[in-house]
This record gives sequence, C-alpha cells and structure tokens, in this order.
Amino acid sequence: NGALLHGIDRDTALDPARLAEEIASSGMTTLFLTTALFNEMARQAPRAFAPLRHLLFGGEMADASCVGTVLAGEPPQRLIHVYGPTEATTFATAGDILEVERSTGAVPIGGPISNTQIYLLDAAKRPVGLGTTGEIYIGGDGLALKYLAQPEATAERFPTLDPGTGEQVRLYRTGDLARWLPSGLLEFKGRTDAQVKIRGHRIEPGEIEAALASHPGVRETAVLVRATDHGPELRACVSPVEGATLTLGDLRSFLRSTLPDYMIPASFTLLRKFPLTSNGKIDRAALVADEQDTAEMIPESAPPATPTETALAAVWSRMLKRPYVGRHDDFFDLGGHSLLAAQLFTELERENIVTGVPLATLFTAPTVARLAAVIDRERERTVPVGASLVALQPEGERPPFFCIHGGDGGLIFYRDLAQHLPPDQPFYGIEAPWLHGVSGGYTSLEEIATLYIQEIQTRQPHGPYLLGGFSFGGVVAFEMARQLEAQGHEVNFLALFDTFNPARPARRLSFGERMGRIGSDSQKMSLTDRLSYVGKRAWGKVMANAYKEEERLRKLTARLLHTGPLQADLRFLEARDAHVDLMERYLPRPFAGKLTLFRARVEEEGYESQRQLGWEGLASEIEVINTRGSHANMLHEPNVGYLAQALRQKLAAAVPLPAGAAGERAVGLS
Repeated sequence: NGALLHGIDRDTALDPARLAEEIASSGMTTLFLTTALFNEMARQAPRAFAPLRHLLFGGEMADASCVGTVLAGEPPQRLIHVYGPTEATTFATAGDILEVERSTGAVPIGGPISNTQIYLLDAAKRPVGLGTTGEIYIGGDGLALKYLAQPEATAERFPTLDPGTGEQVRLYRTGDLARWLPSGLLEFKGRTDAQVKIRGHRIEPGEIEAALASHPGVRETAVLVRATDHGPELRACVSPVEGATLTLGDLRSFLRSTLPDYMIPASFTLLRKFPLTSNGKIDRAALVADEQDTAEMIPESAPPATPTETALAAVWSRMLKRPYVGRHDDFFDLGGHSLLAAQLFTELERENIVTGVPLATLFTAPTVARLAAVIDRERERTVPVGASLVALQPEGERPPFFCIHGGDGGLIFYRDLAQHLPPDQPFYGIEAPWLHGVSGGYTSLEEIATLYIQEIQTRQPHGPYLLGGFSFGGVVAFEMARQLEAQGHEVNFLALFDTFNPARPARRLSFGERMGRIGSDSQKMSLTDRLSYVGKRAWGKVMANAYKEEERLRKLTARLLHTGPLQADLRFLEARDAHVDLMERYLPRPFAGKLTLFRARVEEEGYESQRQLGWEGLASEIEVINTRGSHANMLHEPNVGYLAQALRQKLAAAVPLPAGAAGERAVGLS
C-alpha cells in the first residue's frame, strides 16, 4: 500500500501517558491495540486516539464502558473491533463500532473479513438460528495448515464437515461462543471449555490446578476467574494437608518453578474445607459467590513501618482490591501487571506520594518497602554516591554482576534477566542519577564511567569485577573496565549486549548496493512483479529517510511545547538524546581483557554484517555469542531465557566459588 510501519517499543505501549505522546508526535494514522491496552488508554488518556483514522482493538472480551468512554469523547475516525485466533491468521472478523448497545452493553465483533467464512454450529454441528448461541467455526483462505507434529490436535481442531452449505469444507473449531445479531454482526458470548484469556494469554485453569496439586502441602485446589475493574484475574483456593503450613511466598515460588508469570494467580485463599455439590464435587459456584468473605486468608507480610510505606500500602490495597498489604508484599505477586503499573503511578502522583520517580522504578523496587525507600530518597533532592545502584538480586556469595542502564537511563529491561540468574549470583543494575532530577553536568562518557565506578565500589571496593551493559550501557561498561584495569583492578568478565562500537558504526549500504540487493531478491519474479517490487522497495527507502527527519522535527516540537503531566516521562527521551551525544564523541581505547559480545542480530537489512560489532582490536580476546530475538526484545521473554543460559555459564566460569561454597556450584543449567 505504500504505507510506513511504525514500531512502538514495549515500555511505551505499556504506559498510557507515553503512548499518548507517541500517537500525537509520530503522525501515525492506523493503530492496533490489544483490548487490555485499549482499556487502560480509555481510562487514563481517552482523547489520545483523536488523531487516528483507524483504531483497531481486540484479543479478549471488550469492556463496554471503556468503548463508550472513547466514543463519547474525541474518538478516532473509525473504531474497529476485531476478533480471531492465531489459527486463523489472527483476524477473522471486524466491524466498525459506532455506539454501545445500551440494553445489553454488547460490543459486536463484526462480520467475516474478505475470503473468510464464519459459521455458528450447535453440538451436532448444525447451523443455529438468529439470536441463538453457537460455537464459532472459521473457514477460508486464512486457516493454518496444521499444528506442527500434532496430528491428533490437528484432526480435532481442523475438521472437514458440511456447515449447512451442502458441501464438505475444512474449518477451524475455535471453542468460542457467539450469536448472530439482527444487524448481521456477531456478539461474542464466551468459551465452550474452561479456557480463559487474560491480558492476551490463553490460560487453562486446570493446568494451574494440576501444578498446585503437586505441592506436598496442598490437599485440594480450585482455580477460578473473577472480574475486577482492571479485567479478569486468577484466584486460587487451596485446602492444606493436615498439619501443613502454607504461605503466599511458598506457593508462588513453587508455581514459578513450572509455570510462566502470567499463570500465577493474583490471589490465594486458604480453605479448611471446600463447599461441595450434591454429587460430591467442588461447588465452584459457591466459591465464586463467596468472594473471600468467610475464607481464611493465607498469612501476609509485616505491616508498613514508615509514613511513605503506609501511604503506598493504602493505594495498593485500594487498586488491587486487597484487604491487607504488607511492607514486603510484591506489587506483581499481588496481581499487578505492567498496565496497572502505569495506572498506579498516575494515582501516586495525583495524591502527591510520588514526584519525579520514573515508572521503571516499580520493576526494580516492586515491594512497598523498597519503593518507599526510593521515594524517600527522591524527596531529599540529592542522590549520594551508591544511590543509583539497584539490587535486582542482592543475595549470594559470588562477586556481584553489575549491569549498566541502556540509552533511556532506566533498568526496566533487566527485570526478566534477573529472574533467570541463579539465586547465588548477586545482580545489580546502575540507573542514571539524572532520572531522579539530579543534573549530571557530564561532558564525556569517560566522566560517566568514573562516576559509575564509584557507584559499584560502594558495594564491592576491590576486584575481580563482573561488568555488563545493554546498547549504550555496554559502551559505558567497556570504558569502566578499561579504567578499572588502569587502576590495577581485575576485570574477570565484561559482557556487551548488542552494543556497537560507536566509533565504528555499522556501515550503511550505498544506494547502489541496496538496489543490487533488491534486484537479486527479485530475480525469480515475473517482469511485472519485479518492476512493482523494485519500485516499492526503492520508493520505500526514500520515504523512510524523509519520515525519520519529519519524526525528529515532530518530537522536538512536542518537547518544546510540552507543559502537561508527561514531563516526567520526557526525562527518558532527554536522557536518551544526551547519551547519544556523549557516545558519538567517545573514542574507545584498548582493553587488555576478554570481551564477550551477546549479539541479537546476525545481519540487519541496510547494514553490512559485522561479526564483532566494530570492537575488533580493542580487546585481547573477543567472544561472540549469537542470541535470539532483536535488539528491542532480546532481554524480554521468551528470548531472555536463551541469553541467560549462556550468561550463567560465563559468570560461573569467571570467578571460582568462595571457599566452603562448593556445594552451591550447580545452578540448574539445561
């Protein structure tokens, strides 16, 4: 179509304030959001969609009140609700939403898109009538071929049958229920099985129940889904074995050993006895109706100890619908997630509890006590040496691994990595002190490296040091290693995560080289297709360069004119620009030690492949480890697990275990 694709990074997408600014400054015309993201935007920044021509949202059941809020304010030109499973190439139906049905609160999922057919069938595989609920079967060109190496699942979910058309066709059986409305549109009605969708993830409560039941202290369990103001959440009810003591921390830690974070229940209720139906089965309807009124709660943590902790606990309790929040309770363990994190900080700023603390702080200080300590430190308006050192994993006897922040100065992307490192490996992040409102006044990257050496030496005065950094942070880590070596300290491990040498950036292919590559790609096409392909690619390159200049101008204008509540978020943008300027003036000098490069990309279009990312000759030895994912997501799930496996091995080999700790050598490498 000749349109330009505009990528939005994860941190921006999860923060309604930053996403609103991105929509306003980028000039985007069409946007797709998951329903969970759409709901948060509707609650916190409903007017942000006004510049859009098309806004699509879908992924789980829509919240009619959120849709109504957007429509009643400054809506986009078109608001489109979409539906469809991955097996049918994501979108199978779509429909413009002009109003919310007042009597039912229904938000239709539209009708089938081009080359797609939708059938509603009953249990006997017969079509249902208008207004009658049936299971959704999808046909057409968008269907997947099969489940890889799963013939039985393929046969079950992709049957060939007559859906009332008089001929046999191949369909996908979704397990979703819907009914046809008089308007010819579909209304989603739920699932045929127990599967639920929470924040875009398909979840089988039975899988969580099976994991809980394998705990030696659990006798019986049931996992339910309950509606909250922030969408559906999981609630686990457990009955303990006679004499067993169960705690929140124990159960959550046990589940995390086998389940991903999105499957960990938001709340746990301890029941001495489950209500039963007349035929002796667990009465789930009674459990849902109970809503914890008569249930005995699993013991919680110690109460808040300072005024700031008390204020934080009150807001968490109100937002997360928890009757009690202790000082050591983790925001994410209590059911919080990235979308709620942005809403939490909005609420904290509204009540003047937080000012000038970046949102990413919650990911590195997720408990009441730790976040309160950060807030109290910020109120002092000064940041002493060592205060930018964030303990992502403080326990263990090994020398700590220090990781330097990326270009925006924050540490949010190290949270997933910390969870994959062994429990006996201390892991610290260094965030930029100017995110706390402290003006650095630094004119060179060398000065920043000297400051950060002072930071890490408050925790570890002498070597051997283990250093790392992502992108910009990798350049700083390299300079820190060089300075430490010059001071006579040992640097046993230096890891750079997808970091180019700024003095030798990847060489841009010339226009002729790019056209040559495009021509080579099109050799097997017909003449008509080749001319169309070459023309679009060449024009796309020209337009992309023009768009980048336009985008820079828009962002600069937005910053100059900005006076609203997003000012705190501009610190990240300003820090990124300042770091780029410092990096462009930096000229690395040789480091006598070994350098380990974790590469996210083997070759990116428009660049020549550089195996050592421009660091050739600047270290005595350079080891390159190719990891999964891109520069933007290599440190996020699921790619971070692959990177962490290699990192664990390197850290274990870098420094021998202290005397007497040999029994802790195993770190669970696969």
